[in-house]
Amino acid sequence: MNNQFLSAVIVAAGKSQRMGFDKVLTPISGLPLIAHTLQGILTSPLIKEIILVIRPDCKSSFEQVVHSLDTFIPIKYVEGGRERQDSVLAGIEASDPANAFVMVHDAARPFVTAEVIQMVLEAAQETGAAVCGHPATDTLKEIEENGRVAKTLDRSKIWAVQTPQIFKRELILKAYQQNRDSGALLTDDTAAVEKLGTPVKVVHFPEVNFKITAPSDWALARTFLAVRASKEAPGLVIRKNIHDINNQLTAVFGYAFLLQSELEGNEKVKNYLDQIDIAGKNCQELVANIQRLAREIFPKEGEK
Repeated sequence: MNNQFLSAVIVAAGKSQRMGFDKVLTPISGLPLIAHTLQGILTSPLIKEIILVIRPDCKSSFEQVVHSLDTFIPIKYVEGGRERQDSVLAGIEASDPANAFVMVHDAARPFVTAEVIQMVLEAAQETGAAVCGHPATDTLKEIEENGRVAKTLDRSKIWAVQTPQIFKRELILKAYQQNRDSGALLTDDTAAVEKLGTPVKVVHFPEVNFKITAPSDWALARTFLAVRASKEAPGLVIRKNIHDINNQLTAVFGYAFLLQSELEGNEKVKNYLDQIDIAGKNCQELVANIQRLAREIFPKEGEK
């Protein structure tokens, strides 16, 4: 068994219900989302195999994506289960026992790098289980069922964890098999190990690593992926993307106004156009937020 190598379990069996479309197979910045994730994982020399946990009806689509990439390690396809934890266990059981560690990663986190994989593996070699994350920056409150605040939590002790999460193979396999027998529902993979009483080490990773869950995440991810792929200065790329989005929104508002004038008196169509107007204004607000973030990260001369 090699103590340096990993089997990567990529969880891609979800239905993207909050997004409204199958996000992992949808193109973004020129490639399907899953292709960006796989490309990031393939930059790590520690990965010796990839297990893609998918819905069986999508296998041919995933095979086409994999075929288009310059892959040089084995890639297995495993059918996902009813819950995420069932999918993860299926992937772990399909992994090669010759690799001492298993990495679990969300398919919808396309910003994974060789650097973060190395950092999390080094921590997992110490304790048997590790995860990347960052300290909470928002004020956090515990809420009662009636929506009232029960108490404000001590933010200094709260971290938001992400993936990749890396474990000794025997440890995570035992943890998930025991959890399957208990029938408990888990929020993430480290929770299964915590139930065994095994310590989990959290590695601070301050770089971009968010999960694409909602439509607003999609717009933000497109910008960051464009920055990563471009040879231009990141600030220029982001400003260009913001400019292009605003141009598109101008057309949306303009055509909505013209349709409203042409179809005056049609209440059903008016309702649709009102919804377009609301969505457009929400997009404008998101663009403004991205613009503020861009100014903070990549200030122009004179903005510092």
